Amino acid sequence: MSDLKPFFKAFRAGDVEAVHKLLNERVDLSGATFKDAATGNFDFRELDFSNTEFQDCVLTGVNWADADLSGAYFHGSTLIECDLSGANLEGAAFEGCVLKQVIFAGATLAETEVSGTEMDQCTLAESTLDGAEWESVTLNGGRIENISGAAELTGVTLREVTVVNFDTSAMTLARCSTSATPAPEGFRSLTGRRTRL
Repeated sequence: MSDLKPFFKAFRAGDVEAVHKLLNERVDLSGATFKDAATGNFDFRELDFSNTEFQDCVLTGVNWADADLSGAYFHGSTLIECDLSGANLEGAAFEGCVLKQVIFAGATLAETEVSGTEMDQCTLAESTLDGAEWESVTLNGGRIENISGAAELTGVTLREVTVVNFDTSAMTLARCSTSATPAPEGFRSLTGRRTRL
């Protein structure tokens, strides 16, 4: 199916049934651009969203488990309670985004670019950040577990995040801070600084 107009119309309207029907007809979403959409509760598991763009969208309850989001670009978007477990996010970018209760367990995060982004109560687990560049990223609450890789982290702040086995030994870090105890290698302590109420 080459005409994406019916899909975009149903997507913007939040018509879950129509969207899923169109997906069953094998609509090709790779490279599509989604703009100014406020919608959610879609099941996009295992689908191809490679090289898609999400600009100024608010997406709630989207299930992207095991989906292909390689090269996807999220700009000025908000993701709430989305599941990206096992998703391929290699080369994906999040710029100026807000992520709330998003799950990245087992996701491929190599070569990701994350900048000017706030992550609240998110889960990052069982992933490597090889080639990733994260700058001006704040994580509030949530969990980091079994994360490693050769990444560049600049201005990354971890506030009240549960940290288990965050291996930064191959990472290049600058101006990174945390309230976690003990602090991951290369992070300075936020002890005595403002805590969230």
